[in-house]
Amino acid sequence: MGATKSFTPKRWKVNGKASWVIDFTENGKRTRKKFLAKTAAEDWAKDQMRIRELYGKGWINLDDKSRIAVVEGYIRSKDGGYTLSEALDFFEANRSLHTRLPKQTIHEAVDEFIADKRRIGLRTTSINGYNYTFGRLKDHFGPKQISSITLKQINQWLDQMRLKFQWSATSQICAITRVRVLFSWCVNNGYCRENPATRIEKPKLEYRPPGILTVDQTRELLATTQEIDSAMLTYIALGVFAGVRPQEILLLESINLKLDRKILEITKAKTRRRRIVHLSDNCISWLRLGQGLPCESGTWRRLKKIRDKLSFKWQHDIMRHSFCSYHVAYHRNTAMTALEAGHTETILFKHYRELVSEEDAKEFWDILPVKSDQQTTLAA
Repeated sequence: MGATKSFTPKRWKVNGKASWVIDFTENGKRTRKKFLAKTAAEDWAKDQMRIRELYGKGWINLDDKSRIAVVEGYIRSKDGGYTLSEALDFFEANRSLHTRLPKQTIHEAVDEFIADKRRIGLRTTSINGYNYTFGRLKDHFGPKQISSITLKQINQWLDQMRLKFQWSATSQICAITRVRVLFSWCVNNGYCRENPATRIEKPKLEYRPPGILTVDQTRELLATTQEIDSAMLTYIALGVFAGVRPQEILLLESINLKLDRKILEITKAKTRRRRIVHLSDNCISWLRLGQGLPCESGTWRRLKKIRDKLSFKWQHDIMRHSFCSYHVAYHRNTAMTALEAGHTETILFKHYRELVSEEDAKEFWDILPVKSDQQTTLAA
């Protein structure tokens, strides 16, 4: 309120009706306030004088710099259509947005992220996946502050990766998921205020039934393995007839395989949960022709030699997909197959139901080795 000399009530009569008024200046404008009784006018005048006396003392106690700041703030708020109180309320509610973030480059953030994940025991395969994606992220953004990276810039990077490395929709989704995890970690550690990657639109995936081996292709795979590298029959049999994931096979020890009880105990599973797989008779027959556990080195190189000799095209996870499909078709029990494969029953029902016939399933589980002079290398 503006200053005024006094708040003196005056008697005012209009059309024969008497009232009391007080004339004063407020916010640069002359104002008149009416009262029915003189006492009400006097009480209001006293309150206004006390308020002005209080505000006056506050103003007197301010130094010149603070007074200038108050006046400038008042002018800015008035021009902006809001009050100083509203501006202060907004600032206090959003104080965290005005704190300075520590300077953290994307290189520093990624290195700290990887070290943090190693500390909590994340598997090497997952670490390698993060390093693959974030290596390309670091190459693209260089020494840029991670807090300054925007949604638009991430989408531009994804477009470049898609064109340069021919990333499929699945690869793009995988990269987006990893980038989201990185920025979420940065938010939790105070390096970013928000996670821009949460607003990335993932590409749409068209459903394709999983690629599986036919009965004849399964026979060809086993025969080719037996001819080229019979020791690899252990790896192939566990993948095709037991549905064990490739990385899980490489982590198996001899103690995990119990042929006398027809079971395989998987203690180092992808889901980090112990799993028991019941081995079929034909699986055991093929295992007896293979190498002992753990698998020898160079598994991927040896597998490639076998795949190069096959007459059909190899597909991702084709052995495990085949196991799930033939197991569901033969046993007609998705819950049982889910337990053996370490899948959820929902995924099995969605992807593997009715992919093969019961006749083909019976033939699949009857595939046995032809008589061979090879020595058994697996313990019974």
